[in-house]
Amino acid sequence: MERGDAKMEASERTSSELPRLSKGTRPSLRKVGLHGGETKDDAKANLSALLRERAPRFGSASIFVAIVLQVVVVLGLAALARLVSVRLENLNQLAHAQSDTVERLVRQSVLLAADGETLRGQVADLRAFVASRSAEDVIFLKTVIIKPKIDRPRAREISRLVHKYASLHGQDPDLVLAMIAVESDFNPEAVSHMGATGLMQVMPQWKKVLGIQESLTDPETSIKYGLQILGFYKSMYKDIETALTAYNRGPGPVDSALMRGRDPTNKYVPRVMKTYEILKALTVGEA
Repeated sequence: MERGDAKMEASERTSSELPRLSKGTRPSLRKVGLHGGETKDDAKANLSALLRERAPRFGSASIFVAIVLQVVVVLGLAALARLVSVRLENLNQLAHAQSDTVERLVRQSVLLAADGETLRGQVADLRAFVASRSAEDVIFLKTVIIKPKIDRPRAREISRLVHKYASLHGQDPDLVLAMIAVESDFNPEAVSHMGATGLMQVMPQWKKVLGIQESLTDPETSIKYGLQILGFYKSMYKDIETALTAYNRGPGPVDSALMRGRDPTNKYVPRVMKTYEILKALTVGEA
């Protein structure tokens, strides 16, 4: 009995003195060692018991890690779902905005098509206005060229009036400028010894014939009625040089010369025609 008790005490002492295994340390019989009368079988049994004691701890850690991974996956999927939802909403808003833009453009196109005739008319009016201003500027430049010392505001006014009434009466503005240059040298106050007055040297008797109320020294009055008189002579004689002669000399001398078979023209016509040719040569595109 005493030997048996001694063995049990030695075994208990050996178990209590068995070193504890740290996490991740592989148990070894060499490190554990044998104490007292402990046999190898006893040591192995004690080691197995120790491993069984540690095993639940390693299993709990694995379960915890698995749970954490599942939570991360779930949270990631939720965030991804929210991102996809936001993107889809943005795409829907963009689609609606583009649809509204297309509809607005379609409505504008319909309105433009419906208003096409008016728009074309406005474009035509604009082109006519630009062409008119361009022609007026050309007349102004020609006026300054043949009369370099002319007052610029006066030149601008004369060019405007020449363009206006030449277009109204179907006359060549270069011919009108040539007549003004020869008749009055662009002086609206000019009066001849015969009483012809103004830029186009209209005779006073025409005031009664045409019912002119304004002064013949007024540039617009002179050009307006001067071209009306020229048109009257052109329709009478059918020839520009004869019409110019009648404008300068009057119809009486012209008819008398024609009845006698003579040339009715005088020095006035060659001067006008020479100035006219100079002005025509200044026109771009003219041969």
